[in-house]
Amino acid sequence: MLYKVGMNFMAYTLITSYALYTNGTAAIPEGGSTKLVENIVNYFKALGGKLNLAKPVKEIKLEGKRAIGIILGSGEQITADYIICATDTEVTFGKLLDKTYMDQKLRKVYECRTGYPVNSTFHVSFGIKGTESVGISTGSVIFPCNRFIVGNKEQDFLGIRLYDYDSKLFPADKRVIQCNILQDETDYDHWEALYKNKEAYQKEKQRIVKAIEERIVKQYPLVEGKLIYLEAYSPMTFTKWCGAYKGAYMSFFEQKGYKSFYIKNNVKGLKNVFLASQWLQANGGLPVAATSGKFAVCCMKK
Repeated sequence: MLYKVGMNFMAYTLITSYALYTNGTAAIPEGGSTKLVENIVNYFKALGGKLNLAKPVKEIKLEGKRAIGIILGSGEQITADYIICATDTEVTFGKLLDKTYMDQKLRKVYECRTGYPVNSTFHVSFGIKGTESVGISTGSVIFPCNRFIVGNKEQDFLGIRLYDYDSKLFPADKRVIQCNILQDETDYDHWEALYKNKEAYQKEKQRIVKAIEERIVKQYPLVEGKLIYLEAYSPMTFTKWCGAYKGAYMSFFEQKGYKSFYIKNNVKGLKNVFLASQWLQANGGLPVAATSGKFAVCCMKK
């Protein structure tokens, strides 16, 4: 069964994704994203790097055409020879740096909301009691369901993913079901307005969680009484914790009739500030972020 998720998305995104998986050059990392981050951190420390956590950066301190360091939210100043901004570009330009430093091409993409929209998600996770089968296939499953509202839109299907294939991520008796519901920019406006009233915001999240749980149980009766609610987050969660533009978890998706774009890693007008971000290229994601990080280091070494 096929479900309409947008008529104007570029087909090459789907084709490229399937090509990467079928030729063996893409995979899910063992241990999940937590293990991936852990490996990066360990390598960084082995090279002499020092990791500072829970110390938000307020701004990049400039002196002429060079950055001389950063200023933390606490007021503490840290000097630096080079700075690589791995933040959302909405944070980089407007918070860490003045927006006048933003590349003109990137600025035009931000201004063209019809041609380069972004997507977010409403996400909920459930644990499953016990080890016996509940009739859900490992991996991703999509099934039709009774209509319900999420954000500004009616949903008539659910996509869920059962995580039970990686013992380093989830032990056999700690299976997890995740459900992601796509949200667009108009949905974000809905969530942003709702977020101003924390009680109403939490109440709406729980309404959706209950609706999703009921539909999973209806589709898979064996799971009734075995679901343990773990967590739910909305587009506002991405904005709160990551500063993500309109709650986006990936970069812009160019629409039919609009050109792809690529933003350079260097910041025009500044000699020692570089960008490493998924937002430098359409669609974004972890591969783009990782590659842009490599390119940023190459630019720094020149």
